[in-house]
Amino acid sequence: MGANCVPHARQRNLLHRAQSNAQAVLRDFQHYKGRAADLEARTQQLLARIAQALTKFPPS
Repeated sequence: MGANCVPHARQRNLLHRAQSNAQAVLRDFQHYKGRAADLEARTQQLLARIAQALTKFPPS
């Protein structure tokens, strides 16, 4: 493994952490039963962007 793998691994790990946090936030918003629909939608968009970003890195 080259030196370039370390930054990529770190970025991938941070994206996975962000994904986990966003999923937890989305679960919390679901308790509002639609009153946080805008925030739910924005969180789902964020999750989609994170998933897209993760495709740029090889699996660990």
